[in-house]
Amino acid sequence: MFDEKARADFSRARRRAFWQRVRTWFSGQTDELLPYDQVRAAIPIKGQRYRGLQSIPIDQIVGSVGRYHEFNRAFLPTQDHTEDRWVNIGRAQYQQVALPPIEVYKIGEVFFVQDGNHRVSVARQQGLKTIDAYVTEIDIPVSLTAETRISDLETKQETVEFIEKTGLQEMFPEADFELTLNGEVQRLFEHIDTHRYYLGLESGREPTYEQAVRSWYEQVYQPLVAQIEQEGLPEHFHGLTETDLYLLVSEYQWLLREAYADEDSQEEANRRFTETLAKISPAAGEPARQMTRTLQNAPWLDAYILEQERAEFVRTTGLDLEATIPGAYAHLVRHIQDHRWYRGIDQEREIPWEEAVASWHQDIYLTARLLIDELDIFSYFPNRTETDLYIWIYEHRQRLSEDLDWEISLEAAAENLVGHARYEPDEEGPPDREDVQARRGGSTPLLFVDLLVPFGDDEADLVALDQALVIAQRNHGRIHGLHVVSARDEGNEALHAELTAEFERRIEAAGIPGRVAMDHGKIAQRIAARAGWVDLIVLHLSHPPAGAGLARLGSGIRYLLRRSGRSILAVPNRATGLKKLILAYDGSPLADEALYLATCFMSFWEDTELTVVTAGQRKKPSAKLLSRAQSFLDTHEVNATYVRSASPAAQAILETAGRFGADLIIMGGYGNPTVIELAFGSTIDEVLQGSEVPVLIRT
Repeated sequence: MFDEKARADFSRARRRAFWQRVRTWFSGQTDELLPYDQVRAAIPIKGQRYRGLQSIPIDQIVGSVGRYHEFNRAFLPTQDHTEDRWVNIGRAQYQQVALPPIEVYKIGEVFFVQDGNHRVSVARQQGLKTIDAYVTEIDIPVSLTAETRISDLETKQETVEFIEKTGLQEMFPEADFELTLNGEVQRLFEHIDTHRYYLGLESGREPTYEQAVRSWYEQVYQPLVAQIEQEGLPEHFHGLTETDLYLLVSEYQWLLREAYADEDSQEEANRRFTETLAKISPAAGEPARQMTRTLQNAPWLDAYILEQERAEFVRTTGLDLEATIPGAYAHLVRHIQDHRWYRGIDQEREIPWEEAVASWHQDIYLTARLLIDELDIFSYFPNRTETDLYIWIYEHRQRLSEDLDWEISLEAAAENLVGHARYEPDEEGPPDREDVQARRGGSTPLLFVDLLVPFGDDEADLVALDQALVIAQRNHGRIHGLHVVSARDEGNEALHAELTAEFERRIEAAGIPGRVAMDHGKIAQRIAARAGWVDLIVLHLSHPPAGAGLARLGSGIRYLLRRSGRSILAVPNRATGLKKLILAYDGSPLADEALYLATCFMSFWEDTELTVVTAGQRKKPSAKLLSRAQSFLDTHEVNATYVRSASPAAQAILETAGRFGADLIIMGGYGNPTVIELAFGSTIDEVLQGSEVPVLIRT
């Protein structure tokens, strides 16, 4: 009887092994045991010791010394010739015959069977969880777990070579340099070599390799790993080690820095990063896309990039200038390089780098700083630094020169920038309206006088013009049309001319001053390039965040809000009278700006109604939040209706707009990272997707 039961168990185990092999064949994975000799050849040992008799978990036995071809990863038999021995052990187990302990090597967290493979196989088939074993433990410099596959051994070997060549394990024994990304160890060596090169430039002598390794760990690797852990990335990507994450985040931040320096879009950095992940791990799929989404919405990454850029700029120039815009330091380096080249032409000699830096700082940068002080530009951009303003003025000057095709003085460019500047409140709350008027020297606020209306090759885009005309008629404003022709729309001159003529006909019929310009290239970038001329961007967005015509902006909205420095009015499929306003208020600085805008609308536009809505995810927001908004509105004699909702933010905004028959939603843009994540982060996108009325996003 026991013999028949054991043979039946063997038959079932062989069938299970067959079907497991079929499943792994289709999935492209492997179900093989780890060969002990192959592991020993790939990973050097640091020592071994005999641990004696122990009860060990069977599911941690994943390898064999000599019989790894006779069993699969689950220790199911894969060869028929093992049947007799297997059945003998199975029968003994049913007869409760005491069998001797098996003998195993423990390497890392797992065990390799030296003697007793059939006993392990029978024990697993009978559902036992542990088995007695004589254990010899072998120490290795990397980890080995139940998830380790034969294909991982090459990466383990490369990791060991990295640790041994750099000496990092001896320098920092508490650190973990485990890597699972195949073929990526070489990039760690490249990081150290690059760091060593810059250390040599900074010190004027070549550091030893050991000095470079220690400095790289302390100044580059460890700070980024600490930030990665602080942001919780290891919890989101369980299969990746901290060194994996270091390499991936380093790659993304480098691509993002290049995009900022080249004035390219973040979407381009995302695309290139996704391609890089696909090369590293072709089967990554959704985890790769999740990694891209996580990093592209990480405000801390911009701060990290700024910190790195600033440190590099200080090292190469000796100038400690503060900027708040990622990519700013690359602009400064280009300015110094251009200054060096022109100075060399004038003096007919090669200008040393140190001399060029000093001359640029004295003759160019400090001159611009004096101009910034004279025009009191800080009062219009209180949250920016003098370096930010220096870059903006020079970029504005370049745009003016290109647009007008003549040389523009730095003073003229700065004055023009001031004329188109917007007011940004301090962090304590909404700005005082009279204070804004006093700063700008007028009795009424400059509320969206110059309006940029972009349109593509879809006549439906002209709904944005209809909406802009409503604002221009109320504010005595001007319309600046921008017909952006993308690469795929080139050659359709007849349609371009027809749409431009219709645009001009409408503004003439409305009696509003304005003109249309044509530009070529990526829509969002061309809009941002001209945004400095205007107070507001009014665009048609029929199917956000993806669709036809200007709806292709989609994620370009994020690009515009981040790079244009202007508020955006997104118009769906119809223009409205802008008389029933919904203000989404969460108490953030940008929500305060939106509150100020709503106050201006109510104060200077007749027959206008206002509803203020606050929302929370799990409960109604505090009454204190609404009280803050109400206090500001009462101070300016503005009547409003107040709504507190426990619904998610976007849902609450859209439901309130529908209930009150609103024809304009006003909300703050991407500002405080905490507010973005907890309340209004993706709320902007959700509102744009669901709103049937225009949405004004204040930046």
